[in-house]
Amino acid sequence: MHDQHHPLFDLFGYSFKDLKLLETALTHSSFSHETKHTELPHNERLEFLGDQVFGLLVSEFLYKKFPDIEEGNLSHLRAHLVEAVSCAQYAMKLGLQNYIKLGKGESRNWGKGRESLVADLFEAVLGALFLDGGFDAAYLFFEEKLVPLLEEHLKSPPLNYKAELQKFCQKEHKVYPTYKVLEESGPEHSKLFKVGVYHGENLLGLGSGNSKKQAEMQAAKLALESMNQ
Repeated sequence: MHDQHHPLFDLFGYSFKDLKLLETALTHSSFSHETKHTELPHNERLEFLGDQVFGLLVSEFLYKKFPDIEEGNLSHLRAHLVEAVSCAQYAMKLGLQNYIKLGKGESRNWGKGRESLVADLFEAVLGALFLDGGFDAAYLFFEEKLVPLLEEHLKSPPLNYKAELQKFCQKEHKVYPTYKVLEESGPEHSKLFKVGVYHGENLLGLGSGNSKKQAEMQAAKLALESMNQ
C-alpha cells in the first residue's frame, strides 16, 4: 500500500492501491508524445476498458429503473446516457477535467476538442477504478456520484439529430441530407461504421459508431454543431 493521497480519492470514495494506474488514466497521449517519453503510458487502453464498464453499469441502472420498457427503447436511452457529449458533461460536473495531463500543443487547442478529450478521460478513469478496485470500486463511484447525474440527464430527452438536420436542410436549401457509409472496420460482432452526411456533394459531418444508425446520428449532430444550430 502507498501512503500518497490523491485529491480524487475523496471523489471516488476509494484509494488506489496502484497510483500509477490513476496517473495513466489522467494522461492524454499528447503528453507522452511531446515529453518524448513514448513509453510513458497514456489513457487510450483504459478508455477502451472504461467504455465497457460504464456501458454495463448504465445498462443495469436502466434495466432496474424501467422494468416495463422494451429492449429497443432501453438501447436508445443507454446510447443517450453513454454518448461522448454526456460523458463529458458528467466529467465536468465532477471536476475531472482539472486533472488531465495534456501536451502543450493539445493544451492550446483545449477549447476546441475539449468535449471529446474529457469524455475519453471519464471512461479511462472508470477503467482504472475497475482494474485497481474491481467491480465494487467502480460500482460504488457509479452509485454515489454518477447515478444522480444520470437521473438529471434523463430529464433532458435525447435530440433526434437526423430529424433536426433534415428540418434545417429542407428549410434552408429545399434538399434532404443524404448519408453514405464510408468505411466498415472490426470483426462482425463488433463492427465500427464511419458515415458521412452530405448536402448534394458537400460533406456536412462525419460520424462513427457500432451501428449505421449510431454513426448517422453522430454525423448529423456534428453537422448541426458546425452550422452553429
